Amino acid sequence: MSSLILEPPNHPPFPRVPEPFDFRRKPPYPHRPPKPIPPRRKPVTIAAGFKFNGGILLCADTEQTHGGVLKVSGSKLISA
Repeated sequence: MSSLILEPPNHPPFPRVPEPFDFRRKPPYPHRPPKPIPPRRKPVTIAAGFKFNGGILLCADTEQTHGGVLKVSGSKLISA
């Protein structure tokens, strides 16, 4: 006569149901206010002058702004 041994199954008796997701949950990081918008800067001209034995050397940037919108390339040094 053989004996029959019953073992419990390796899986749970009922399938596991996932918990419902709560979309109203707060994020894990704190809320940061938006960064303030920096004030508009005025256009400036960059210029430099150097004195030599034979004369002077003048340098300036070449970007010209017209009306705060249009930017063109051109000389800012005027000869006299």
